[in-house]
Amino acid sequence: MIALIITVKIAPANVERFEGLMRQCRALVDTTEPTTRAYHLNRSPDEPGVYKAFELYESEEALQAHSSGDGFKPLVPAIVELLLEPPVTERLESIF
Repeated sequence: MIALIITVKIAPANVERFEGLMRQCRALVDTTEPTTRAYHLNRSPDEPGVYKAFELYESEEALQAHSSGDGFKPLVPAIVELLLEPPVTERLESIF
């Protein structure tokens, strides 16, 4: 399995909008991506506007299917415009 941890920073004034967009992403994952094992958004309690997404995919093909999915395309520009800086992505290989 492939795990991603993605860190993003959002202006405090935009956190509600960001969380709403990410909820829409989660709904798409839940209904259209059976090979996505986990898709969680986490908020830092110590740093306002800092989020870490945890994503877990069965395979490289599952990750590619997620990345190229048409359902997310309308949401991406709205999410990107809320980022204070480029996201930082850490890719991991799951052991168990």
